[in-house]
Formats: sequence, C-alpha cells, structure tokens
Amino acid sequence: MGLILIPFFSALAVVNGSWWQPFSFLAATDNQLETTAPPRKEISDSDDFKEILSKSKFSLIYFYSESCKYCTEFEIDFQYLNQLYSNNDEITNQFQILRTNANKNKVLSELFGVNSYPSIKLLNFKTLEIFNFDKQRSLENLIEFIGSHTQVEPNYNTFKSSIITLTQSNFQEFLSFNGKDKLIVFIASYMYDWKKYTYPQHFYQYFPAKYNNIDFGIIDIEDEDSSYLREYYKVSNSPSLVYVDKELEKIKTFQTIAQNHLTNKRLTDENLQEFILNINNEDDSYGTWYKDISSLQESVVGEFDGYKNMKSHGFNVGSYKSHQDTIQSLEDEFNEILLSNEL
Repeated sequence: MGLILIPFFSALAVVNGSWWQPFSFLAATDNQLETTAPPRKEISDSDDFKEILSKSKFSLIYFYSESCKYCTEFEIDFQYLNQLYSNNDEITNQFQILRTNANKNKVLSELFGVNSYPSIKLLNFKTLEIFNFDKQRSLENLIEFIGSHTQVEPNYNTFKSSIITLTQSNFQEFLSFNGKDKLIVFIASYMYDWKKYTYPQHFYQYFPAKYNNIDFGIIDIEDEDSSYLREYYKVSNSPSLVYVDKELEKIKTFQTIAQNHLTNKRLTDENLQEFILNINNEDDSYGTWYKDISSLQESVVGEFDGYKNMKSHGFNVGSYKSHQDTIQSLEDEFNEILLSNEL
C-alpha cells in the first residue's frame, strides 16, 4: 500500500479566481478539524477544496470517469460504502467520503496524482499524507483500508433489508405471514446479477417498496439449508423464481427446471419486473402456473431427482447426495464414452 506525500508544484494555478500553491493550500490547523458540518459527496474544481477537506481529519476521495466501465461496476460498492459511514455524527469530524469526476476536474486529479480510473485516495488533512488504495476494489478491502488508517468503523445498522432470507426454520412462517402474495428468488451469490444482493443499492432491495402487496424472499442455493426448499419446490435451476398466491395454493414458477448449462438465463431487474407485471399472463414465457404444491411436485417426476435434473452424460449425473457426488470426473466420463462406443 503506497504512501504518497502531496507534492510541491513549481508552477502556480488559478482556482476560484485566486492564485494558490497546492501544498500550502492544504495546510491545516487544529481548529479547522473541529467542524461538525455534514460530509459532502461530490466535489469539483470550482469548489473551495480547503474548506471541504478541512471538515474531517480523513477524507476518502473516489476519482471516477463517466466513460469508465470499471467505475460503473464499482458504483454499487461506493454507494454502500458511503451509506455505511454516513449519518453518523460521531465520526463526521474524523472521516468523510467524497467523489469527483476526474475527467472534468483536472486540478483535483493533478493535486492527488490521479492518472487512471477508478482511483481511491485517503487524505490525512492534518499531516498532508495521501494513502493510495491499491487492492482489489471490494467492500471488505475498502473497509479494512479505511479502518487501518483512521480507526473508524462502519455502521451496519444504517440499512435493514425488507427481503427475507429463507431457511427451513422460517419458511412456513414466511408463507403464512400477513396474507400477502410471496415471491421467492433462488440464486447463488456468485451469479453475475446477484453477487451483491445484500447491498441496499441492489435492484432486488427496491422491490418491497415498489410492490407492497407482495412479500419478497431469497434463497441462496450455496447454503446447505437451502436443499429442503429446493426439494420442496423442485428447483433444479437458478437463478429462478417461485410465486405463491395469497391463498397459498396457486404457484407460478419461472426458470426452475434445469436447462443446458451453457444456456441458463440471467435474472435481471427487468426480468423480475416483467414477471410481476405479467403474473396473470398464461403465456409460458412468463412462467408456469400450478394449482397447488402437489401439482407442482407431481409434474416434475422423471425430470427431477433430489435437486438436479438427470442427464446421461456430463454435468449433474446421478441422484443427489452431495454436490461433489453429482459431478462425474473427467476420467469417469471419458471411460463411459469409450465403453458406449465399444472402444
């Protein structure tokens, strides 16, 4: 992790119509660090840098570009990071999170030595030290980076999800609670659209407010406890959906039956909204209705074994014992092919 001192610049620059030298401009006094003004998120070349940066002893500054795809991917992490450290008066004068469009704000970029995006810098305003974040851009790494230099801890109580994580123990209570329809998503946290489903900015977290006549649940198929629920709804594919009507009888499924491993579909924000808006549509492209849970379970007999489809070769072969038991080794599969061709 690099430690960089803000450099002296041989030339002067004009900011806000006045001449200044970058290093002396940042000189702080103890009194300036005592302010309790709320943190500001976006800064630009036209702002009074000294006033903004002096509001906290430490400032984490995120330099981004609108045309940078990596910045777009990082945005959800940055928003959650900002939420974890915001709305906390106890740390306002100790730490703040800022961001700036590096392409548009060249003076700030030059001052902090930024020449690639996204870049994350941590400024100690009192000592004028800049720490460069140079690890993988994950929420966990950023929290560790902030804590190691500032001793400031995130406040995870700033967000309480309305999405219920379902287990065998709370499943029946969820189904019977308050008489609303239920929508259950079966996902894995490694899936592209669902890697950060626990973040408040993830699209699924907005659905309870959009559709307040539905209770929303989620099942991560990587959890051992999920096997019972996958068996119950005969879910052999994910990402997928199960919708239960308010009478707890009719059930609609979407993408729950295993497909070719190369053609499994994604489940995006648009897919979810389209599914809900077409919940009464009988077209199979919007899912399949079953009159009750028994009809669903009986309909997939022969297609479903444990939680995997039966396939003669390749992926997910055999009945379910464990994930490892369902996958043929390459050597076994090769030998089976040789035998079937009498070689």
